[in-house]
Order: sequence, then C-alpha cells, then structure tokens
Amino acid sequence: MNSLLLALSLFAVDPPAEKPMPKGPEAPAADLKTVIEKLDALEKKINSINEQHTKLVDTMSQEIQKDLNDLNRRVKKIEADMESSRRQSTSAKPVEPVATPAPGSGNATVLLINSRFDVMFEAVVNGVTYWVPPGQSRTVTVPAGAVSTELLTTQEAAKTRTLVAGATHVVTLR
Repeated sequence: MNSLLLALSLFAVDPPAEKPMPKGPEAPAADLKTVIEKLDALEKKINSINEQHTKLVDTMSQEIQKDLNDLNRRVKKIEADMESSRRQSTSAKPVEPVATPAPGSGNATVLLINSRFDVMFEAVVNGVTYWVPPGQSRTVTVPAGAVSTELLTTQEAAKTRTLVAGATHVVTLR
C-alpha cells in the first residue's frame, strides 16, 4: 500500500510553468527544444519509477521467499511429528494387565478415547501404561472395584474410582 502511494505521489508533481511561445522563424525550433526537454524530464521520472519498482519487487520477493522457507520448515516439522506418531502407534505395545479378578467379583471396563488427530494418547490404568493412536480408542478390562486412571499425555494426576462389575468408565483426550 505504501509503495502504491509512493508511486502515485511521483505523478502528482506540479507541471512546469508555461514559457511564452516565441514568435517568428525561431518558433518551431523553440517548440522542439521544449518538447525534447519535457521528454527528457519524463524519461528521468520513468527511470526513477522503474528503479523504485525494481527495489520494491526485490524486497517483496525476499520477504515472500522468507515466508515460503518458514512454511516449508513448519510443514516438514509437522510431517516429521506425524511420522513419529505413526511409528509410535505401530511399535508401542503396551503391557497387558496380569491382575485377575477375585472369584465372583466380575470385571469392569475403562474405555480410552483419543479424539485428537495430532498426538498419541498415553494413560495409566491400574499401574499399566496404554497408548491410544490419534483418532482411535482402546478398551481395557479391569477387575471390578477400585480403578486408578492417570493421563500422562495431559499430565493429569491419577484419579481413583470404584467400578462395579459390568460398568464402563470413559476417559477421553480432547
């Protein structure tokens, strides 16, 4: 916008004062000299405008290139983060709980839901770590009774709940 105002201001110059037109045989030569002077002045203005335009285009091109480089860097980081998350989701094998319910007490369920698509969800249920890939869920069967859940992804402190047989407790990462 500033460059446009600068360019317009170059054209807003007051016209030179009119010289009285010579009379007689010198009139055509004087007219030609005046026209040549005006053309020279116009050529200088055009050259000045072209130089300013070139500088402006060079500056804008450099700024655009910096922005493009920054965007490319950010996209590469996002791609690397996504690849790392994908590798974690395929290589991370959580340890299954070995606790067995007391006879006749039954089981309850903890449903871990990762509603985000950019981060691996890591939670601890009754001391066992589980990973849930982005956009997925995982069902964990636990003995009915006291159940402890801790969200490592959000650094949420452990909470203990009592679940009766057949109950489901839902833990969602948003």
